[in-house]
Amino acid sequence: DDEGKALLASGIHLDMTKEMHVERMLKERERMLSQIIENSKDLIYRMDLAGNFTFLSPAWTALMGYEVEESLGHPIKEYIHPEDHELLGAFMENLGKKRAHDAVSDYRFFTKEGSVIIFETNASPIYEEGEIVGVAGVARDISLLMKKQEQIEYLSYRDKLTVLYNRHYLEKIKGEIKERKYLPLGIVTIDLNDLKVINDTYGHHEGDELLILVSKIFKRVVKSEDLVFRMGGDEFMILSPNTSELQVHGIKKAIEEELRKMPKKPYAITMALGYASSQSEEDLFEDIKTADQYMYADKKRYKERSSC
Repeated sequence: DDEGKALLASGIHLDMTKEMHVERMLKERERMLSQIIENSKDLIYRMDLAGNFTFLSPAWTALMGYEVEESLGHPIKEYIHPEDHELLGAFMENLGKKRAHDAVSDYRFFTKEGSVIIFETNASPIYEEGEIVGVAGVARDISLLMKKQEQIEYLSYRDKLTVLYNRHYLEKIKGEIKERKYLPLGIVTIDLNDLKVINDTYGHHEGDELLILVSKIFKRVVKSEDLVFRMGGDEFMILSPNTSELQVHGIKKAIEEELRKMPKKPYAITMALGYASSQSEEDLFEDIKTADQYMYADKKRYKERSSC
């Protein structure tokens, strides 16, 4: 009016319900994502195409001992075991070529203290305007899992009583052990005489003690690279790489000498022994048969002497 007082007010009311709902949803999503990143025991990371870290979750500090700030901008190669550079390099290159999700396992990182952690990771390329600008992924510490797997594998290849290798391990290495670099391959096959009689007369505990005792003899007379097996029951075998027939005969004689030095028992401790030395890369079990033939002949002589 003439006095300058407002007589009318006009404006526009906009319905912001949808926008405010979207904003709340975005904030809630950011909050949940932040919680996931902050609390994840697995490492969440992002790298540029040069392999430099551009993001690291707090798990980096918990796992590696480095503060996130001191590692951002640094290349992943600074932390990887030198023997695994090629593996991780191929992984990064493959991500770029496939332009899709990929995974890699069993690579090693050095922590700040110098210990080794084994990781597995899965990652995907990051795109901006249709171009790959980096990768993002999640890495998991599998050190404990690998240790348990190694323990399981160790036990699966060992005889429970004597801790010597078992027949299962022989099946695993039967091809490798006949490679030219291991020839000539010395073979000693062994049968512990009268184990059943000892078990029946003195008890299975005494028989088990005897098996452990003779196993220690075999370990004493062989080279560090030789393989000693309990094939089952009272049967044993030694595989000795790069061992001539004369040398493998020496192993047989050393076992016999150790037997003579063993403490006296209320029963005789004897073994039937056979040996061979193979120059061939052919079937290992054919060579074992040759050693077995001499062992069976030795056992026959023992039985003939015992029956007299």
